[in-house]
Amino acid sequence: MLTAVLAAACALTGAAGAQAAGITIDSPVSGSYTNDLTPTVSFSGSGPQEHVDLNADVFQADFSDTGWFATGSTTSDDDGAGSITVADGDVAGQNLDVFLRAVDTTTGSADGEVHVNIVPSLSSGFADGATVAAADVQFSASGAIPGQDVALYIDGARDDDATVTADGDGNVDELTPSSAPAAGAHTASVRSIDADGNLSDASSVIHFDVSPPAPAFTALFDGAKLNQSNPTLALSGVDPDATRVAVSEYDSDSNSYLELVHNGGQASITPTLTEGSHMLVVTQTVAGVESILSDPYEVTVTTSAPVLDPIDALGNDARPYFSASNLLDNNAGNDTKVKLYIDGRLAATDDNFGGGTDGVQPDAPISDGSHSAYVTTVDDLGHEGMQSNVVTFAIDTVAPALPTAVSPADGSTVSSASPQITLHTEPGARVHLLVDDAQDEGDQTADANGNVTFTLSSALADGTHKLYTWAADATGNATGVVAYSFVVKTATASIPAAPAAPATPAAPAAPATAASPPARAAAAPAKVSLSSHTLRASKPVKVRFTLKKAATVKLTLTKVVKGRTVVVATVKVRAKAGKGSYNLHTKVGHKRLARGKYKLTLQTISGKKTSKKTSTQKLTVA
Repeated sequence: MLTAVLAAACALTGAAGAQAAGITIDSPVSGSYTNDLTPTVSFSGSGPQEHVDLNADVFQADFSDTGWFATGSTTSDDDGAGSITVADGDVAGQNLDVFLRAVDTTTGSADGEVHVNIVPSLSSGFADGATVAAADVQFSASGAIPGQDVALYIDGARDDDATVTADGDGNVDELTPSSAPAAGAHTASVRSIDADGNLSDASSVIHFDVSPPAPAFTALFDGAKLNQSNPTLALSGVDPDATRVAVSEYDSDSNSYLELVHNGGQASITPTLTEGSHMLVVTQTVAGVESILSDPYEVTVTTSAPVLDPIDALGNDARPYFSASNLLDNNAGNDTKVKLYIDGRLAATDDNFGGGTDGVQPDAPISDGSHSAYVTTVDDLGHEGMQSNVVTFAIDTVAPALPTAVSPADGSTVSSASPQITLHTEPGARVHLLVDDAQDEGDQTADANGNVTFTLSSALADGTHKLYTWAADATGNATGVVAYSFVVKTATASIPAAPAAPATPAAPAAPATAASPPARAAAAPAKVSLSSHTLRASKPVKVRFTLKKAATVKLTLTKVVKGRTVVVATVKVRAKAGKGSYNLHTKVGHKRLARGKYKLTLQTISGKKTSKKTSTQKLTVA
């Protein structure tokens, strides 16, 4: 455009038939830039006393030409030199070029230019009026004075530490505030700085809102499990000037957020959550600008009460196992717990059970008698939830009294080869009788008076005989073995005396003193079966077996590890003759069984003898 103007001026001169001497701008240097709105332009080369006009070619911010107009005029001296001062009112707020024009009465010419008030153009990566994070506030500028500085203004104030030098084309790629703007509404503009330190007019303004950083949940985390509908959620990073803090739920189907609750800028908030899974985010509003969204956290709410399975109404295990379900998942990262209460007092807490089921037992033995139990859950925020159903049960760990001989009396003589044997113990107890360690008379239940009577299955020979007997109550508590002796004498007086006592151990001096039966190899448990060959924490396995006589059953769990068989756990159970059982859990004593394949071996222990024969079963812990 400038070239076209100069050409037009020359054409005008040629048409008049004369051309004045060319004018040279001496100061400022022709082609230079200044932001002095009232610059004095010195020139030379005009004709003596010629009239010289200073003309301006004005550009708007979009650099569209608005035409030429005179900004000042003077008459050159005898040497053809002079100076003209630009009037402030003519160029204020404009971006323009000025030219000199020497004019006599018939002709005119023009030469040289000076750029005055160079106003850069400001741009950003976001739209005017956008909301951005403080870290994303960055601008660029163009149309500045090449090689000179560009100053950034935030809210009308110059950021002295954010001044950048333009490149050779007058461009600045990055203009960033020296400190992050506070949350709220802001404006930005730029000015060019000429070589003399003069500032141009301000560029057009960009409006933007800086969002405050999002608060964060303090205790809540992604994957948290809750047992409450109205959790109080602690927050960190809440701005002291926040006027609103809100928790919202993200809807993945519509990619939208539904506000659940808000408050006046407090550091905690209590939403209402329905049963099931939720995706939660939190925001805050500072100076009228809402923050960006926090990272979404998925939480699962389960407010229904846990379920406690019933146990045997009467048992002899002072630390019985309880199976609970509908618990909060306890996966890696979760801090959920299950609490067991016995008679209203905390008896155990378990925080290592994986899924939504668990087997838990009291930390310490509980006393004999009637009891009640229930469980609760503790969620990832430490809130204890609803109580489960109540399970009632009784514990009896005391064995009955040793059976005593009523008839025949200990040490007495009878004339019958088939005397009835009457013993006395605790009412309801099962009494076992073994005659001479060979004739097994099985079990009888004591009557309401504690008496039990056996009718011998085979007649006895004349001589001394021994009775071995023991008792067990309904829970399996068994006494030791006690021995009594008596003499059978059916012959007349002429018949020689009874033979000497057999080689079995002599009867103890005092009656009712416990004694061990003669040493004899114990028989292995028979008819061993499992309710299931897969053991789970939520479902114990019942081990069933049959014994020929009362004994201690030893259950051993082994596992092959790196080619070697390793004993993992052992438990001993006192059992009566006949059918017996034991509930096997994934936690044996203080040992929790890991997942894998095991071999379960059953042996009997009678006195100091352990059966050489064994019964084995395969078992998988899942």
